[in-house]
Amino acid sequence: MPGFYINSMPSRVALKNLYPQRCVMETLTENEVTIKRYTLNKFMRDKAFCETAELAFVTEGVILNLRDLLEEYGATTVDELVPTMYRKTGELFFSRFVGPFAGALYDKKQKAWLVWTNHVGDKAVFYSVSPELFTAGSQVNYVIDAFREKSIPLSFDEQAAYQMLTFGFMEGDRTY
Repeated sequence: MPGFYINSMPSRVALKNLYPQRCVMETLTENEVTIKRYTLNKFMRDKAFCETAELAFVTEGVILNLRDLLEEYGATTVDELVPTMYRKTGELFFSRFVGPFAGALYDKKQKAWLVWTNHVGDKAVFYSVSPELFTAGSQVNYVIDAFREKSIPLSFDEQAAYQMLTFGFMEGDRTY
């Protein structure tokens, strides 16, 4: 399933998907970070991909209560809504979203990433944190390709795989 990819440094990773002709491909590259989306050209009103002076962010999925949130925060698009909610309510702003969604936000002043998925976790986010690189994506191949690009070895979290096979999800902050 297409989605998004973020990287703590400039990256040339080519996102690969099954039906590229049905996708919208966009890239934001700040001095020290990369944000890409390769998303299906559906429900685009529910998705954000934007950069402001303070933030760069991407969302993927459908926000079922979008109309109510736009009205409450005086916004007309998700690109306006995300920074407004982030400024007013802080880093847990996305907890007000309802539906299958995930996203990432880079706060340029704090030089900090915020990556989220919904409370059910049906929009997966795969990530890795190492001394060399922080990367996350809505597809595991995006993360693997980022490490291959930088020639950084990866290891497999066997416990995360057991949890996925047993529970259908990974608890805590585990990822493959």
